[in-house]
Amino acid sequence: MNFKRRLTVLVLVLALVGTSAPAAFAAEDPVTYAACDMLVNVTTGESYYTKNVDVPRSPASLTKLMTIYMVYEAMERGALTKNTQVRISSHAYAVATDSTASNVPLVKGGYYTVDELMDAALICSACGAACALGEQIAGTESAFAAKMTARARALGWSMTFTDSTGLDDNNRATARSLAALAAALLTRYPDVLNYSSCGSCRFRGVTYKSTNLLLPGYAFAYSGADGLKTGTTSKAGACVAATAVRGGNRLLAVVLGGNGDSVRFGDAVRMLDSGFARAITLDQSSQRFTVNGNAVSLRAYAYGGTNYVSPRDLSAALAGMANAFSVGWDGGTKTVALTTDGTACAASAGLSSGVAATKSAALLTINGEAVTAGGLAVNGTNYFSLRSIAPALGLEVGYDSATDTVLLTTLPPVTATVQSVTLDGKPAALEVCYIGDTGYYKLRDVAMLLSGTDKRFEVVWNRAANSIELLPNTAYTPVGGEMSTAAAGKLRFSKKTGSAVLLYGEPIGVEAYCIGENNYFKLRDLGDALGFRVEWDKTSGTVVLTTTDSPANALSDPGTTAGAEETEKETDAAQTAAPISF
Repeated sequence: MNFKRRLTVLVLVLALVGTSAPAAFAAEDPVTYAACDMLVNVTTGESYYTKNVDVPRSPASLTKLMTIYMVYEAMERGALTKNTQVRISSHAYAVATDSTASNVPLVKGGYYTVDELMDAALICSACGAACALGEQIAGTESAFAAKMTARARALGWSMTFTDSTGLDDNNRATARSLAALAAALLTRYPDVLNYSSCGSCRFRGVTYKSTNLLLPGYAFAYSGADGLKTGTTSKAGACVAATAVRGGNRLLAVVLGGNGDSVRFGDAVRMLDSGFARAITLDQSSQRFTVNGNAVSLRAYAYGGTNYVSPRDLSAALAGMANAFSVGWDGGTKTVALTTDGTACAASAGLSSGVAATKSAALLTINGEAVTAGGLAVNGTNYFSLRSIAPALGLEVGYDSATDTVLLTTLPPVTATVQSVTLDGKPAALEVCYIGDTGYYKLRDVAMLLSGTDKRFEVVWNRAANSIELLPNTAYTPVGGEMSTAAAGKLRFSKKTGSAVLLYGEPIGVEAYCIGENNYFKLRDLGDALGFRVEWDKTSGTVVLTTTDSPANALSDPGTTAGAEETEKETDAAQTAAPISF
């Protein structure tokens, strides 16, 4: 068995031995009637439903699952093959002729292959066949039962065995441990399905029906069902470990202590229905992707009308662009950390369709800030909703229905800092956001700063005109968050605002960008529109605002050309004391 499969088995077994994992998505729990029930997703390792799963009970013929597990381990280490001839002892013959037990006829002293006996034990629950297999491994059934117990406990399963068949009601196992055993069989030895999926077996010329009525053609036939095992004694009640696969998800239902077939198979059906309703299956997105009009190789999964991408794949698609980002992982906090530092990652391996996924438990941060992005986990890789993470990475998302193409457009990066300001000679400060060499100021910050002057104005939303409206000579009403400042160098992204600005009912030409959730404006444009002066004192590195009609102090002109602006700005915008334009 390869390392990847061993790792999958280990993770699954640990998940089933430990406490129940949360369900992938909210779904109603099934109504069950047996003493103990458990439902797990074998593909993802999730536990979907539990009921009295840690109560030891007699497992009846589910005991044979441990017998078969030991047979597979013996074959794996070379002690047996499917063609190994097994001699039927007097004890195995006695078990095979017990009229109260499920059986196929065995000849005392006769020889049968391991393959024949496995077929009979799994499909028609032949007790003599299971006994003979145990004796072949350990010499006697009692010695084999001791080995079964020791091996189960070494694997962390709460089990105690006194025989190899389940006829003795002194056998004990919990629903959780039986789920772990069955899941280990399915993942480590999937060959078991070549037996348990059969509706009947042919043993020495005679056909025997399966005891699993969930298989095709039987009373409780369930779509996708292909095993594993039933068990019944008067004390154990009706039991079953049932598995089914749909859309890449294999589920397993364990039922102990049912009152007849209607409860045993009914509980299994209700649990499987509930599980498949919440299991996630992903297909590779058929859509193409472009960035700034150029085709990129970006693979994505489609789920619920949304594209989910690996951060590494998205990083690779943005290589060489200002919005490129690196991807880090903090195992302690289970956080995927993206940093817009211009570094690109290599793309991951190709995707497959029809794969099982679960809701990701990983957190996502972009430049240190938490982002809610609806994550999914596929084979240990986290995928996040592209539309959710795009804004924080400076990407606009569009769609061309004619070509079924997702259109990604990179937005200009923003560097925020704090600008020293004087208002009519009094010191103040404003957050300024630089896009290239031009500074932009939050509209409500400016309104707050001017609220006590003759140039005060209110900011309202004109729903009818779908526009921002400025009301001069009107007291400003703070809405919260005004005059806040950002840490120097904090990187964000911007896009041209879609909001028109009205003054006295007429649109005015002010250059503006939407940064985060707020509109930021060129300060000189606001001054020209509202009648306050904006100047630059290069000696002190201060923006000087004048709202009175008295002549301003003699100040150097900040200039209007890009070349003049460049001379006033230091290299690092995050540390600049001199805004280039307002």
